[in-house]
Amino acid sequence: MPAGIPPPPAPVMLALPPLATYPTKEALFEGIQKWAKDRGYAFTTGKSKRVGVARRQKVHYACDRSRALANPPAQPIRSTQSRSTQCPFSILVVETPALGWELRYRAEARFHTHNHPPSQSPAAYPSHQHLTIQAQATTRDLFSVGK
Repeated sequence: MPAGIPPPPAPVMLALPPLATYPTKEALFEGIQKWAKDRGYAFTTGKSKRVGVARRQKVHYACDRSRALANPPAQPIRSTQSRSTQCPFSILVVETPALGWELRYRAEARFHTHNHPPSQSPAAYPSHQHLTIQAQATTRDLFSVGK
């Protein structure tokens, strides 16, 4: 390894979210965010696509520190603005006709570990700084009353 480049971080086993089904995609995202917040990490939408004849949606939710650089430089440069560690952790969510949204684990074990320790504070994650769906609805109602 070239001088000045730190070694890659060791994998960290943080618990996977429990397998479950949710009635809506919003309820699922809020549920997994709340679960992850208590354990020191957060989720972001990795990629999604429509599959099959029924065109059901399949979504990968990844650790919010998973973002890779689109065009990595030939010589690594220390970034002081990115929180990305290129974390491999991710889960799979599939839209099902009868159950709504079903949370599944990815088949490969490499997707079950983080390459960073858990955060000490939920405030470290921008995704945890948003209002819940219920709080957003309450806020919207309060603003509309004032008009």
